[in-house]
Amino acid sequence: MSEHSLSHLILHRTSKEDQRRGIPVITKGAGIRVYDSDGNCYIDMDSGVTRPVHLGYGNREVAQAVYDQIVKLSYFTP
Repeated sequence: MSEHSLSHLILHRTSKEDQRRGIPVITKGAGIRVYDSDGNCYIDMDSGVTRPVHLGYGNREVAQAVYDQIVKLSYFTP
């Protein structure tokens, strides 16, 4: 990753030194695991803090429910 591209990243938990050494680029998720662009697999133990990933990435039932709601009403400001 070039210095120029690093200057545009906002990674609140990643030091500039780690960024210079190289950071994984996560490309997909399945169940509780995420995969980087090199094919390495990680158990996602962080995203559940603010997002419902404990339901699993690729959960078709949840995706369908989200889709069904978005088709009905995607957004409304109270």
